[in-house]
Amino acid sequence: MAVIDRIGPGRVVISRSGHDRGRYLMVLGVEPPYVYLADGVHRKGIPKKKKILHVRLTNAYSSRIGLLVQEGTVPDDELIREELEKALPQLHRENKEC
Repeated sequence: MAVIDRIGPGRVVISRSGHDRGRYLMVLGVEPPYVYLADGVHRKGIPKKKKILHVRLTNAYSSRIGLLVQEGTVPDDELIREELEKALPQLHRENKEC
């Protein structure tokens, strides 16, 4: 399965390049070959446009963010931060087990 098939609004990714390298970001939109990302802290308001090649997928997903984006609502920064914070403990456990 290609990366583009698994990526969508609500998916948590890690930036592979750029000034935000290593940061966890939430996908808010997909327009191949780009994704639109935000973290609610450093990236506020207008989401960051980044090539899909420059992000690494994680297993974490926020159905809450995914539903809001599908309904056409832009999630606020506070909600994005909350959902990323919920996902981080799970991601850190998965990385330690590897």
